[in-house]
Amino acid sequence: INDAIKPILAKHRFALSFRVGQATDGKITVTGILSHAEGHQEETTISLPHDSTGSKNASLIACTQASTCHCDVLSTQVM
Repeated sequence: INDAIKPILAKHRFALSFRVGQATDGKITVTGILSHAEGHQEETTISLPHDSTGSKNASLIACTQASTCHCDVLSTQVM
């Protein structure tokens, strides 16, 4: 999905980032933030139960443990 939307976001000077946290009920929260180069941004948050089944991708685990995952349209990074 990222590969498909990245050129479109870049063309219109948008960036997409994600903030990961934990709600008071123990669920994981993921906030998606869509920002424009001129400064406007919109964000929305979803709360999801923790998935403790099976093995996980190492980059997904690292992203979940970090406070912010940043997927910039010019250079994709996971912080």
